[in-house]
Amino acid sequence: DLGVFAWPTADGSMVQSGYTGGGLEVNANSKHLEAAKKFALAFQLDKSNLDNSVKSDALFPAIKGYTPPSDVGPVFKATYDLWQQAVRQNATVKAFSWETGGDALVPGLVPKVYAAVQDVIIGRKSAQDAAAWLDTEWDKAS
Repeated sequence: DLGVFAWPTADGSMVQSGYTGGGLEVNANSKHLEAAKKFALAFQLDKSNLDNSVKSDALFPAIKGYTPPSDVGPVFKATYDLWQQAVRQNATVKAFSWETGGDALVPGLVPKVYAAVQDVIIGRKSAQDAAAWLDTEWDKAS
């Protein structure tokens, strides 16, 4: 059996974090600006390109009206369905770590998040101890 669930929240409400960036960029000073913009949009909005990104990278395209291919795996489908539920409920928040370049964290905290995760993974700290340490580091940096 397979199950997918949102990270628990203190009040029990649904909140999903995610990152929806990563599209092609075009230099504003490009010699062929309009052609470059046209290509970037055509490439990014092409359903076969989006489907390939879904299948190869588990990408959640942030394109209105996009539907993933029907042959995605059960984990992707369950996770995507949960994400869509959160979108409909306006219950999404920005991812806070590497997905966004760490820009949702105060300066200097990104390496501490990575260190805390490593400590939990290798058993040096419990999740509770790592979270308490990060709370202290956040307070110092804020």
